[in-house]
Amino acid sequence: MCDIRYFKSAYHNYEVAEKLMQYYKSDKLYLNDVAYNLQQCIEKTLKAFSECKGITVPHLSKTTD
Repeated sequence: MCDIRYFKSAYHNYEVAEKLMQYYKSDKLYLNDVAYNLQQCIEKTLKAFSECKGITVPHLSKTTD
C-alpha cells in the first residue's frame, strides 16, 4: 500500500534544505544540515516508492537495553 506520509516527510526535508541554502549559502557550517536533509529526502522518497511497489520497508524502532 502506498503511504503518502513518506512523500510528505521527504518534501518537508527538501523544503528545509532549500531554506537553509537560501539563507545560509555562504556559511559552510550549514552545508552539513543541507546535506543531511537532502539525504533524508532521498531516503524517504525511495522508501515511499518501494512501499508503493509492494516492497515492505522495515520500520526501525528504538529499543532500550
